[in-house]
Amino acid sequence: MKTFLIILLFIMSFTSCSTNNAFHQFDMDEIQEFSEETIQSSVIKNDKENDGLLTVIYLNKLYPEKYKDYEYFYTYLYTKSNSKNIKFLLNEEEALSVEELPSYNKFSNLTSFKVQWQRYYLLKFKKQGGALNFKVQNTEFSSESIEYLKEPEV
Repeated sequence: MKTFLIILLFIMSFTSCSTNNAFHQFDMDEIQEFSEETIQSSVIKNDKENDGLLTVIYLNKLYPEKYKDYEYFYTYLYTKSNSKNIKFLLNEEEALSVEELPSYNKFSNLTSFKVQWQRYYLLKFKKQGGALNFKVQNTEFSSESIEYLKEPEV
């Protein structure tokens, strides 16, 4: 009987935590959890020193039924230099469409970070296969490449 109780206690101790995950303690819905898993960031550098930060979410992975004809990204960035003429590149090709968004927008729920001093964009690129390498650049700065691996299409 003692052995049975010990085994039962042991099993219950492991199964009681099985419904929790890393996001359980945060107040997030399922889409926020998934976006936090796919969000990536890169430092923006001006020559050898850091000039800002770039954060990117691949929307095709979050909303495959809505974003499927092109490659879509939601991105926000901060640069000390506050430069204009920023080029958004995916596999070294410029974005087809760049829409600057207010700090509170339809994608704001994807992250817990919303401030007015950053710049927010919805980007559309031509459809690409394989790995997607995303970066920003202009004459003053550039970011490291951020890589997204696409699921093979069936």
